[in-house]
Amino acid sequence: MSFTREKNLTITLGKQIYLQNTKIVQKPKHIHIVFASDNNYAQHCAVTMASILLNSDNTSYFHFHILDGGISATNKRKIEYAKKIRMFSIQYYDMKLYDFSKFPLNRPWISVSTYYRLLMPQILPLDVDKVLYLDCDMVVERDIKELWNTDISEYSAAVVEDDCSKENMKRMKLPIKNKYFNAGMILFNLKEIRKSNFTDDCIKYFKKNEQKIILQDQDILNGVLNGKCKYVSQAWNTNFPIYQGSDSERHCFTRKEEIEECCHPGIIHYTTADSKPWINVKKNMASEYWKYFKYTGFYNIFQNIFSALLRLFRKRGVEIYSLYLLKFLPLFEVRELSCGITKKYYFLGIQLLKISRK
Repeated sequence: MSFTREKNLTITLGKQIYLQNTKIVQKPKHIHIVFASDNNYAQHCAVTMASILLNSDNTSYFHFHILDGGISATNKRKIEYAKKIRMFSIQYYDMKLYDFSKFPLNRPWISVSTYYRLLMPQILPLDVDKVLYLDCDMVVERDIKELWNTDISEYSAAVVEDDCSKENMKRMKLPIKNKYFNAGMILFNLKEIRKSNFTDDCIKYFKKNEQKIILQDQDILNGVLNGKCKYVSQAWNTNFPIYQGSDSERHCFTRKEEIEECCHPGIIHYTTADSKPWINVKKNMASEYWKYFKYTGFYNIFQNIFSALLRLFRKRGVEIYSLYLLKFLPLFEVRELSCGITKKYYFLGIQLLKISRK
C-alpha cells in the first residue's frame, strides 16, 4: 500500500525546540557531526546544520567537522552565521590535499566529496572516537541526541536500511541477513574502526570489486562494514521516495516501520535528483528545507537580490511570479560534474552555459 493513499496519517515535523529554552547548561553532552561539502553544497550544508541546532534541546553542544572540498571564505562565513541560533565549534579539513581521482563518479548530482569520509579515521582528532556523518541534502526534524545516544560499543557503525536494499544486496552479492544501508547517515564508532586499516580496506575493496561499484562510496562502505553495523529506526534516514509510496519487495523493513518513518521522521533525506528542494520546489517536504534555509547566512543575500527583483517585477505587473521566486528559486547556481571537469551555469533554474575542460 502506498503511504500517499493513507490520508488519516499525520506527519510530525520539527518543532524547533531549542527556541523554547535557550538557557546554557553547565555540562552539556558533546556531539560531533561530520559533513563533506564543496562550494556548491555549502548552502545545503548550512541548512542541515540549522535544522540540527533548532531541533536539539539546550543540553547538547555541537562540534561540526567539515571535510572541505573548496568552500570559499565567504561561504564559510555564511555557514557560521548559524551561531546566531546557538554557539558551536567548527573545524574545516582541506580535502584538496588528497587524491580521489581513482574513484568513479557516475551520477550527475554526486561529487568527489562523497568519498571524503573514507579518510575520517585518520583525519579527525584521535580523541574523537564517535562521530555522526550526515549528507548535506538532509534536514533533521528531531533531537539528534536520540540518535547519538545509540549504543554502538560492539559495532563499527549504526545505520538505516536502504529502501532498495534487496536489489543492492543481490547486485553486490552480500549476505541477505546483513542488509544494505543508505550511507547518507552513519553513526561511526571511530574507536572500533581505528583498530583496523579502515581507509586501506576501503581502497582494497574498491579495487577488488570495481565492476560492481555503481553507488560510489555507499557500495564500498556496505562491503567493508558488512556484518559490523547496528540497524536503527528507519526514521533516522527517511529516504524521500518513501513519501511517494515504497515497494515492499525492494527492502526488508516492515510496513509498521515504514509508517513510523513517514509520520515521525528524525531525518528527511532528499535522495533522488528530482527531490532536491532547490531543484524541485513542489515536491513533498521541500518546504522543510526552505523553513530552515531562512536561519542561514545564505538567506540574507538571497532576500536582498530578490527584493530588487520583486520591485522590478511589480513595475511590470508580475506580482505572483516574483513572490514565487522570492520564496524558492535560487538566482544563480553553478554545478560541477565529473570532478569539476564540467561546469553548468544556471540562472533562475535555467541552464545558460556548459563549459568542459580537457
